[in-house]
Amino acid sequence: MDDPTSTDAVRRFLHDHIATVAQLEILLLLQTNPHQKWAPAKVAHELRADSAGTEQQLKLLEQHALVKRDSGGGYYYEPATPELHAAVISVAQAYLVRRVAVIEMIYSKPPDSLRAFSDAFRLRKEEPGAPSR
Repeated sequence: MDDPTSTDAVRRFLHDHIATVAQLEILLLLQTNPHQKWAPAKVAHELRADSAGTEQQLKLLEQHALVKRDSGGGYYYEPATPELHAAVISVAQAYLVRRVAVIEMIYSKPPDSLRAFSDAFRLRKEEPGAPSR
């Protein structure tokens, strides 16, 4: 099993779940107080960020099953699996001691559009019975 504190595990989590440093900082803020419900405006105020952008980032974190939203519109930290929680803890620790390295990992990812373009050229195994090209 992978060591969740390894650089590769941190890099994989960032690649799969985090698009920006702002998104990571929002996640880590919610993680520090997992029982607190956060209105997007309060998160924005706490991080000195734009409210609309903060709400969009919270929605993306919700889509990645890292936070949940209550019926009143407040967000709170609740990863869908213990593995996701362990990964968040590892990323939080890495961000504390190797902030620049974590930021570089986030911004060294290819943009989604470039990734989608490159995926179009991946060699795929032919399905049995599929017509030859």
